[in-house]
Parts: sequence; C-alpha cells; structure tokens
Amino acid sequence: MVAYLKQSTWYYFDSLPNPMHRAVLPLVINHLHEETQGCFQTDIRSWKVQEVEGVLTQTNSYDCGMFVCKYMENVIQPNSVRWELLMDLQAEMPKFRAELAFMLLCSTLKR
Repeated sequence: MVAYLKQSTWYYFDSLPNPMHRAVLPLVINHLHEETQGCFQTDIRSWKVQEVEGVLTQTNSYDCGMFVCKYMENVIQPNSVRWELLMDLQAEMPKFRAELAFMLLCSTLKR
C-alpha cells in the first residue's frame, strides 16, 4: 500500500492477487490510523482505496518481497521500471535479486 497524501488515496499493489488481500486492507488502515494518531489532517480511514492496475504478478509463493521492491522503485522513481520491457517479471527475479544484493553489499562497504 502507498498513501498519496494530496489525493487522500491509498493505492495497493498485489503481486499475488487474492480477494482476501483486498479484504484485509481496512484492518491494515485501521491499525495505521491507531499508530499515527494526530499525524494527519484527515481521517486516513476515510480515504479512497484504489488497486493499481496493470502491475505484473508473480507465479510462485516466495517472490513477493522482490515484487514489492520493484513496485516501490516505480513509486519512488516514477517510470524507472519499464513494465513493457518486463513482460515476464518473474523470469527476471534472479537478476533483480543479484542487483539488490550487490546494492546492499556496496552500501554496507561504504560505511
């Protein structure tokens, strides 16, 4: 889930679509509301919830973390992920895991 404050909207990405995921969103939002009392000018529980359409999905049960990383890369750096070039994102996961490991290693070594 990503909160767009100016739009008062929650966007959620689901790499392994399941109706249960959508069903738990209000519980997650209520928990966030409880943990952030007084941090927002509006009641985040009343924000619109929008599923992000057209994101690629996983074909196994263990790559969700890597999918979240790719989704968030696109949120933080819009248009950095060229989805049209990744028609089979699942097949690219070994490369993305290696890139992430290298990035983490390099940032650790710089300390």
